[in-house]
Amino acid sequence: GHALRGMAVCPRHRHQGIGARILAAVCADVAAPMWCNARLNVVPFYASHGWHAAGPIFDMDGRGPHQRMTLPTQTQGPTSGTDGADARGPQRDFTAYP
Repeated sequence: GHALRGMAVCPRHRHQGIGARILAAVCADVAAPMWCNARLNVVPFYASHGWHAAGPIFDMDGRGPHQRMTLPTQTQGPTSGTDGADARGPQRDFTAYP
């Protein structure tokens, strides 16, 4: 599947629906299934958008505890192909800035 990497919203702009809009845009454009390594504090955000925890909590390269989250194919919106996959699968970075 596709990896969602580097998604973040500037702290002063959080809780305004920006992350939800970014995630919806990604889901409309990127073929499922998808996965990400989410910081524990945002696991509920992904879960509220249909993502599921997969596997144990782990420490990601000294950046603290993370949870692998997956978005199964059946919860995916419209898709539009791939973006040049490497051996690990397609990779895209989506980061929001003010």
